[in-house]
Amino acid sequence: YQRRLDADEDERVRRLLEQAKQSMAMKAQPIALERLAQEFADKTSTHSKTQLQRQVKAALGVDLPLPDSKLAQKMRAFVSQNVAQISSIPTNLLGSVETTVYRGVTHGRLAKDIADDIEKQFDVAANRAAAIARDQIGTFYSQLTIDRHRSIGVRRFIWRTMNDERVRDEHDDR
Repeated sequence: YQRRLDADEDERVRRLLEQAKQSMAMKAQPIALERLAQEFADKTSTHSKTQLQRQVKAALGVDLPLPDSKLAQKMRAFVSQNVAQISSIPTNLLGSVETTVYRGVTHGRLAKDIADDIEKQFDVAANRAAAIARDQIGTFYSQLTIDRHRSIGVRRFIWRTMNDERVRDEHDDR
């Protein structure tokens, strides 16, 4: 059964979706996203540096200054890449929500069922954002660790597993 929208309903749905787009665009301002990504980059860099300093102190018994001059470019690249990835989520999500609403309304679905579908889409988007964040922070942390080790003359090192549920089989095999 397919139901036609009258002009008033169609216009109301379009107006509500446009308001949602504008609201989401305001919350996903590039400046705010850059600030957030920079904060994570700074925290990751600080943690990486602290860990290496502890390792050097434990191995050599001395505090070794760690040069960070070459890391600024990597941090800028990390921030830019993450802002781009984060910025794409609201746009993709809104397009998907818009399709769900129009399809639901034109097929005569109940508002509750449409709302349930939208809630699932937000859950998927939130899970995707969390996965992106975990992956990007892990990758950035690894890059910082490698660069900092190389800056103090370490040419080879061994990665150790934490033996937790996040260790992938192919990494555990190595």
